[in-house]
Amino acid sequence: MEIYADGKIQGKLKQVFEPEVIKFGDGKEKSKITLIVGIGGDFPKDVIVDFWGQDKIQQKEGDNVEVYFNVKSRVFKEKVYHTISGRAIRPAAETPSNESPANDDQSQSDDLPF
Repeated sequence: MEIYADGKIQGKLKQVFEPEVIKFGDGKEKSKITLIVGIGGDFPKDVIVDFWGQDKIQQKEGDNVEVYFNVKSRVFKEKVYHTISGRAIRPAAETPSNESPANDDQSQSDDLPF
């Protein structure tokens, strides 16, 4: 049984590993670069993502990034395996602030105490 899912994460690019060339049983080779993206929040975690067919990325460690990925899960000999394969990596869009400037005219006309 195999299960596929797509997703997007946003976080800080913590580590970029050296590119690898993987040789398959049929003699074909494919390059792979692995990244670690740190996700903040109440329960911070690191996500490891493999980009196949690439040997470099433009983003640098410490950059805030958005990573689009596919997840593949499979069961083999009663063990579960997961693979996270990156499709795209981009600079993260700036998160708008939750605070907006107060409108002085409106705040003076309100009868609210706060």
